[in-house]
Amino acid sequence: MMSTRWTVTGSWPLALLALLVLSGCDGGGGGEDAEAVVRFDSAGVSIVENHAPAWELDGADPAWVVAPEPDLAIGVMEGDPDYQFGRVVGMVALPDGRIVVGDAQARDGKLRLFAPDGTLQSTAAPEGEGPEGIMNLSWLAQVPGDRIGVWDSNLNRLSILSAGSGGLEWDELRSLDLSHPDPPDPPPGTRLMIAISPTPIGLLADGSLLGMAGGIGGTGFLERYRTERSLFHWGTDGEVLNSLGTIPGGTGTTPDLSTGSTTAPPTPFPGREVVGLHDDRLYHGADAEGYVIRVLRPDGTLERLVRRTDVDLAITPELRSLWRDEEIARAEDPDEHRERVAQAIFPEMRAPFEEMRIDGSGYLWLRDPPVPGAEAPVTWQVFEPDGRHLGGVAMPDGFSLRQVGEDFVLGVYTDDFDVPYIHRYRLEGR
Repeated sequence: MMSTRWTVTGSWPLALLALLVLSGCDGGGGGEDAEAVVRFDSAGVSIVENHAPAWELDGADPAWVVAPEPDLAIGVMEGDPDYQFGRVVGMVALPDGRIVVGDAQARDGKLRLFAPDGTLQSTAAPEGEGPEGIMNLSWLAQVPGDRIGVWDSNLNRLSILSAGSGGLEWDELRSLDLSHPDPPDPPPGTRLMIAISPTPIGLLADGSLLGMAGGIGGTGFLERYRTERSLFHWGTDGEVLNSLGTIPGGTGTTPDLSTGSTTAPPTPFPGREVVGLHDDRLYHGADAEGYVIRVLRPDGTLERLVRRTDVDLAITPELRSLWRDEEIARAEDPDEHRERVAQAIFPEMRAPFEEMRIDGSGYLWLRDPPVPGAEAPVTWQVFEPDGRHLGGVAMPDGFSLRQVGEDFVLGVYTDDFDVPYIHRYRLEGR
């Protein structure tokens, strides 16, 4: 597992802080504060220990439920290309009900603005290098001022747009170098180099940018590796204001090139980079430490830890066997794939979550990873802004959550023919 480096103000080591908090908590889940125990240390770091979801406790409010059918569906399998989608990078529901969709595979307009009823209002950003073009759309998100930020990874360009009455308007263009300013040397014994693309996370209220720098990593043949993403704070002029340390990135397995094979074995229980931004606070998953979310200020100072203690992340022999069986069953040629599966390298524990969303009210949503042998819908765990764990919200089959509103969820629905659509569902009970 990769280490994670952070600066914590004050004189208390982080490990000692966690120990002090745990010694004062009822880890068995009993007592009136069983669902969440909050303690503050002298350095101002709050630690929230969740022992049971609030929605499961007696007398708790009812759980939130996603409606079974969408109240808005945009897209067609055949017909008008304005309503066909390819690789949807992101989408934003604006306060007036309109929806901006970014599609990396579109050529005439990678950005589409839809009216509240799903009717196409305008398109923007044709494929090109001009000031209002995009070559490779790789990130789209809402930014302060109810505007839209998009990142072109080919042109290293951040564009900021607003949605006016006539359509999308280009407010600002920034050419940014998001590469690591002082890239570390590859680990000793490196035989394979791994390219890491820079990725924005979001804009702060002052217009500055938090993001993950690009760079190069290294590993050996037939090894399970995990990239380490370096976080930086860039000013509006592209100058690096400060470093926020590193977070765990994605996991993979390299092929054994010494045998002439260029095909990598599958990677069981992969870890992923889980990071988000809300109200000028950076959230990220520190899954090397278990089910833990860290919340940091823009200068990298740790502000809060949110933990769950009621999740068993151990990878048992039974889980390994179930994973192998499912992996082989999915292959077009099971016998050929069986040899690759036999080379799979297992970690000691499962990743606790796969994705993160933070809604406009500050509720944290974390997607549960799939568990072999479990026939369960995709579920997102919800935490209140103060870190209290409420419980899980199941999503409709085929639906990938991209944004959470006060009373809706918005995302991509993929049908049995792998055709994507934009779906919005009512979020009931909130």
